[in-house]
Amino acid sequence: MFQCGVTRAGVATNGVTFRDTPNSKALAKEVRRTLEQCRFMPALNNGQPIAVQFFGTAMFYVGDGKPHLRVFANQSLDDLKQQKDFVAPQLILGTEDWDSVRQMLEGPRTLLENGSAEVAIDVDTAGSVKGMRLISEHPPGYKYGAATMKEFQNARFVPGYRDGKPVACNFVYTQLMRAYRSERVRGLKGSLIPGD
Repeated sequence: MFQCGVTRAGVATNGVTFRDTPNSKALAKEVRRTLEQCRFMPALNNGQPIAVQFFGTAMFYVGDGKPHLRVFANQSLDDLKQQKDFVAPQLILGTEDWDSVRQMLEGPRTLLENGSAEVAIDVDTAGSVKGMRLISEHPPGYKYGAATMKEFQNARFVPGYRDGKPVACNFVYTQLMRAYRSERVRGLKGSLIPGD
């Protein structure tokens, strides 16, 4: 799985891979290298290009004696297993409220503790958050889950699409956090979360 920022011009920024499966280091490395060079069609909001956080999955497998590479615009395990045409909602950058959680994360940042939180988010066809549920946080006890839910409670998303049509949907958002002495950095080089 991977995520990156995508600018209004379609340039990928701060690409990171996570949840690498066994024997996939070469694929993860190639995904990160490619993210540094690729261009996306920018996301649109009211007909205007906007900056978003993009979530995807790259799969490589051999079937019928032939190699197959598939790249999906989602991280939904059910959709990935069935290789469905689903584009997960994309966070419109700048709509999340980082300032509201800065104080909550002072302890982990001071201790230089990296972490992550997974949150199931319900988004309607207008891109509004309709509900959230914490799935997991690692390591526990550092408020990464509570901070993520607070940060995204009023965030805006480009809605999800199934078969080319906007849909209300539930998807899993993985918030990756790395603590430095003075600030958290969300875009990270390398793999952060090992395969489950």
